[in-house]
Amino acid sequence: MKGNQYTVISTKEELLSYYNKLLTSHPSYKSGVIGGEAWEFSKRGYTQTIDFKWLRFPELASNIFYDLEVDGNNIITLDTKQFVQILMLELIDRNKVPPPQYYQVVLQLVMQRNKLEGRISHSSIAGLLNAILTTRFSDDGLFHTPSLMSHVILFDNNTIKKTIDFCLKYNIDNFIDTSIGDKKLNVVLNNELKELFDITLAQYKKGGTFNFLGLETGQLYADFLAQRFYENHLYSTICLKVLNDIIPNLEHSHQLPKKKKSLNTLISSLLQGAEFTPKFKAAFPSKRTMSGELYRVIPNVVNKFFIKHFNDYRLEASAFNPQTIEKMVEGFGLAARYDASELFRSIAICRFHHKDDDEAERILKRYQEHVKVIIEDSTDFNAILPTGIDFTKVSIQSLYEIMDSLAPPKLNKKNVKEYLSASYKNLMFGDDSFQTYFDFSVALNRVTDAGSELMLTYTGWRGSEYGFSLDNIHKEENTDIIDSAYIPFRFHVNWYVYKTSGKARLNREITSCTYILAEQIAKQHGTDRDLPCLFEFKQGLKFRDKAPNEVQAYNNTSGFTGKNWQAFITHYKPFVDVDVIDSKLSGYKALTGHYRSVDLELLREIKTNLNDSLSRYEVVESTKGSKETNGERVTLSTVYFTELQNGQASNSEVSNMYNKYMSESSLQWLRSQSKPFRELDENVRKKFTKTVNDEIREGLVYPTPHSWRHVWAEAVLTRYEGDIGAVIRHNFKHMSHRFFMAYIRDKADASLFTRAKRTALNNLVQKRLIELEDENPNYVGGFNQFIKKTLSLRNVRIVKNTDELTPSEKRLLAEQISGRVIHFNTDAFANCLPRKGKEGQAKCNQYGDIRPQDACIQFCIGCINADINSGHAKGIIQRITPMIISVLDNAAAPFELPDHIDTFHLAKRRLVEICDAANKKAIDNIIPHIDKAIDKAKICLEEFVHEFA
Repeated sequence: MKGNQYTVISTKEELLSYYNKLLTSHPSYKSGVIGGEAWEFSKRGYTQTIDFKWLRFPELASNIFYDLEVDGNNIITLDTKQFVQILMLELIDRNKVPPPQYYQVVLQLVMQRNKLEGRISHSSIAGLLNAILTTRFSDDGLFHTPSLMSHVILFDNNTIKKTIDFCLKYNIDNFIDTSIGDKKLNVVLNNELKELFDITLAQYKKGGTFNFLGLETGQLYADFLAQRFYENHLYSTICLKVLNDIIPNLEHSHQLPKKKKSLNTLISSLLQGAEFTPKFKAAFPSKRTMSGELYRVIPNVVNKFFIKHFNDYRLEASAFNPQTIEKMVEGFGLAARYDASELFRSIAICRFHHKDDDEAERILKRYQEHVKVIIEDSTDFNAILPTGIDFTKVSIQSLYEIMDSLAPPKLNKKNVKEYLSASYKNLMFGDDSFQTYFDFSVALNRVTDAGSELMLTYTGWRGSEYGFSLDNIHKEENTDIIDSAYIPFRFHVNWYVYKTSGKARLNREITSCTYILAEQIAKQHGTDRDLPCLFEFKQGLKFRDKAPNEVQAYNNTSGFTGKNWQAFITHYKPFVDVDVIDSKLSGYKALTGHYRSVDLELLREIKTNLNDSLSRYEVVESTKGSKETNGERVTLSTVYFTELQNGQASNSEVSNMYNKYMSESSLQWLRSQSKPFRELDENVRKKFTKTVNDEIREGLVYPTPHSWRHVWAEAVLTRYEGDIGAVIRHNFKHMSHRFFMAYIRDKADASLFTRAKRTALNNLVQKRLIELEDENPNYVGGFNQFIKKTLSLRNVRIVKNTDELTPSEKRLLAEQISGRVIHFNTDAFANCLPRKGKEGQAKCNQYGDIRPQDACIQFCIGCINADINSGHAKGIIQRITPMIISVLDNAAAPFELPDHIDTFHLAKRRLVEICDAANKKAIDNIIPHIDKAIDKAKICLEEFVHEFA
């Protein structure tokens, strides 16, 4: 082989020397040599490291050698490290700092080659592309990434094709099949993208970020959104109504100034709890801004307006608040039932939306007749009801009274200022300093944004599918005999699903929780029922004449998505608590209250990762602002890019981010323009800005409409894993399988669930591995025994200290185990994880085939395929309660008793095994009743046998 026109390479030393010179002559070279542990490249103050120590990871380490043919027939043999380093130098662009993703793709090629124990063939391309799209290497080994990197980063360099060319150049025949062409790669890549991410290759090439929050981060953010919305909904709704409506009301009786800035500032200050003191008056000189009479009357008008609308809405807002519903459930001793919260929501819908007390009473009576409950001792309502109230005898009026007693008290002249001050402080996360009218309005709208984004969590639709109005939501009575007693209504949104049905409207079912949220968001916006309920009314879109089209709907949905992300990272209570716990002054060692079941180490890890990425996210968000320059208002990004054409951006933080993350090709394009950036066509500016923003956010975890689709799918599959997150507690657990099956009929949604199943199963297995030797594990079942047996057969050492098990080792173990699983089904009382070769041993098997659709507690809690965790305690209790009551009431048929006894024993055993602080009270309450039912069933069975002996 000729290295250049003067050098002939015929030995290994000459080959390594040639490539070493190629490395050190790179314009951005900083340090490193062929055979070294790392290379460094530097440009524009940014250093990129390629770390070859990663080749020691289990997935990459191997004794494979590669023969390179040079100078006609000389053979040079390289080990894996030398092979990878020379391949990297063939791939690197001489004009760029090599992006780390080049190296990632090469590592994926090596991993796939090692796994196959042979060269990468046509049949293994799908597995290779799957790994490139979904996994990354880091200092801790291989991990599944929540974010899909852009096509430009992963594939524009044609790394796979160049690797094939490299193998052809040196006649290497044991790495990859050199007959694999571009067409084959594109076809397989398109299929993998559709299956994994619900996008096509054409969409992927268009650009943008396809990040995925992941369920762990997603449910925490959803929990924050729920808190943000429901804690501030009442206050912010009335404040927005005052700001929008009070000036038109004042215009009927007072002459208002032409410029409303001072008037708006005065009104917003009063809503923040400001006292109308002489000092406060001095800030608003009446002679310059408004008449003395108007100046004196405004505080009284604002207070009266606020008090009236607050008192009109407080009972309704409180009745739909999840905290009120949870207190009702606990207070009536119904905490062991998933369907109780649905009952109280339905009653509130009848009372406040339908204005139909008779309908509410019918729903209550039907539920009372259908459900007999074993009452828990409750202290929540001691001031209202005697402990141990018989829920089956509660009247609708009594229930209304209890519901109302949990609402905030009525406001009047005496207490309104105290309420305004406290509510404003809560809105601003404890900061009670006064905000300008504009900043106050932004803070109020962030509450609405939180509710709108929560809607994405509850539905999992595409961003273009949220243009519906309240008039598009249709309610009907639930006639399904299976669940009509506790789900009285079914709700459907009749709207466009542009991707699959074009301009034909489809009916899609939503939960009562989602319907209520839509009503509350519309009320907060002050939107009419025929206008899009999630969007603020904009005259330019003419929503009254036509519905928003696909692009308008998507843009509006993207507009409110992520508006609370920065507040989540800095103000989410568990994150703040982690800082307190970690401080040396703190005596706390664990989270308390609602968050006691959250894994502290997981929170710490998520918080650290989000904090590390926050600065990049904030820079992108900050450049979306605008300023006036040369008589024209332009975005800050336009200003900075114009400055960057001839130097550096004036904002040092923004300039540093551009230097570090902006691609060389983007910078070259920008500086090659003959005109200043601000004078370019607006569409060109927008496209370039989006490209650079995506480069800065590359690999970051942050919310987008697309990312919520994947959180939704994973939440469906793991809704009984623990109990953190409003998205899980209030919207998923009471749903039937029928609800979810309606989604999966759509092929696009089916592929969404396919990926979610893989992710959920892998995460579940890794979690079980970590907790395997806990003294008090919160999961049990046949699947747990399978994991232990698998590990013992492989002589794998399991340790309590998870730091001794590397992330790569955990992942490899999880893949070995999850690879045996052929199905993943979740239910209230158990997860179903049937394995290859064990179908015939499943309790639900018929003629050798499993039937997960026949899942019931009698089958599942003792099944070889069951995985049962502490989140299933309520489901087990709920399912065995009717059986207990039927035995104690002598209503069980004699032939049922043997099965009942077996189920009672298994249920008791499982409940004792998964008992933890969160469910101990419910379990301690039900165990004595199980024992009584077992004794009674045995006596009845003996009497029956004796009678017919």
